[in-house]
Amino acid sequence: MTSSSPVRTDRRTLASAAAVEGFFAVLWCSWGSPDPPRWLGTATLVGALLGLVIGVGGLLAGRRLRGSASTMTRPVTRRGYLRVVAIEFALLIVIGVMLGLTVGGEWAAVWICAVVGVHFFPLARVLPGLMLTVLGAAITAVALIALVLGLATDVAATAVIGPGTGLALLVAAAWSLAQAVRRTA
Repeated sequence: MTSSSPVRTDRRTLASAAAVEGFFAVLWCSWGSPDPPRWLGTATLVGALLGLVIGVGGLLAGRRLRGSASTMTRPVTRRGYLRVVAIEFALLIVIGVMLGLTVGGEWAAVWICAVVGVHFFPLARVLPGLMLTVLGAAITAVALIALVLGLATDVAATAVIGPGTGLALLVAAAWSLAQAVRRTA
């Protein structure tokens, strides 16, 4: 395979990605701002429910594919994944707590969103063939938009972060699940 050839990810990894992305879509859609407009509250509830359905679909597809190959069973992949996630969590905890104690929770939320977005870039190298680079760019953009709106307007950054990140994860989860169930073994 040449470097310009697209990487074909196995179905089990795609199903697992759908489960994880769907689960986190539920969490981010549920992270709302105080007093959201009615339409936003409804939209995030629908997003959370869709994330739950897609996440369960990913779990069921992964269970059905239990005996098949998975990228995560390779030791080098597992180590790379754990390294990226460990660095992500360390940054989230240390700087998130510092920001929460100094400038307030709204800006800690922007930081959390940015770190989550950026962590998808090295993760895309560990797990190629998923749409992690696109997801990372989308979530990082949500963090930047939330920062600008939070500083320049009366819109709370959390009003952008929860729904924006939830939507990005929901799209990624739906794509992963669709790829997992439509491919032949």
